[in-house]
Amino acid sequence: MSGSPRSTTSGGALTASSPLRLDDPGAAWRVVSGRVDLFAAEVVHGEPRGRRHPIGGVDAGGALFGVRPRGGDPALVAVGARGARIEPLDEARLGTEEGAALAEGWAATLTGRVRAAGERAGVVLHAGRPATLAAGDTVTALHRTVWIPEAS
Repeated sequence: MSGSPRSTTSGGALTASSPLRLDDPGAAWRVVSGRVDLFAAEVVHGEPRGRRHPIGGVDAGGALFGVRPRGGDPALVAVGARGARIEPLDEARLGTEEGAALAEGWAATLTGRVRAAGERAGVVLHAGRPATLAAGDTVTALHRTVWIPEAS
């Protein structure tokens, strides 16, 4: 992996040689310009190393949020492309409608994947309506991101 990923930043340019490790759940950034690509990378001796596995990307206007890593999880790394610049997101903005839209965009980026040709979701989710799911069920939402609480 090029450059040792930094885990905090005050913003500025984000490049392949100066990636951002998204391991602080209290931190958030707005992509001011360009595009930021997200990767998972194996953690070796506390640092992301080896091949970067692509997850998705965030364009200008979108947001990046830190996540709490669990032992054995790969590191989540943000790598700038096409003149990417980021700035810290003001905590006050996160509680607004704009903040909710940014969080939904982030969730969609992290959970998005290309479906195999002909694959269909087994359950269609609707915001505000309960649904029963079994392990391994595939789901989709028609209009917006739908938040699914973890079963207790």
